[in-house]
Amino acid sequence: MGMCRATGSRVGASEKRRKWCSRSTLSGGEHYTPLYVIFGAALKTAYGTGPDSPSGVMLLDEAFKAMDAQNTRAAAKYLGDLGMQLVLAASESEQPKPLSRLSLYYDNVRYGSGTVELVPSTVGQKARDLLSADDHLLHPELVEQEIRRLIDSKGASS
Repeated sequence: MGMCRATGSRVGASEKRRKWCSRSTLSGGEHYTPLYVIFGAALKTAYGTGPDSPSGVMLLDEAFKAMDAQNTRAAAKYLGDLGMQLVLAASESEQPKPLSRLSLYYDNVRYGSGTVELVPSTVGQKARDLLSADDHLLHPELVEQEIRRLIDSKGASS
């Protein structure tokens, strides 16, 4: 018998060898979030940390693909706080997640197989504020408000 590292449950020798034991309980974001932290720290180390140091540029293809919105915003904030200039390539379905951290993004529009147009879109401060208004990391009072609301609604239904 042994212990599954992911779940902490006891498993037999044959089960212990199965990959699902150590990996299946983690979401895509839990797998990928540490990589963004490592990559950002490595780039910041390479570019320097002083106030006169140039900011690093981080190119990310399929950026934050397997991550939820909260982890995406947290990773993008961390990279921005390090001074990283993010250049992201993401599918249309993934695009809304990092918007609260971006001031400019480009949509690419394809016309047939030979022409691609890049359409710039500016995300103003008011839009970024609105997009991050429900982020409990930036607004911890939201969690407290929701807990009070749930307690009040439970008391009212009793």
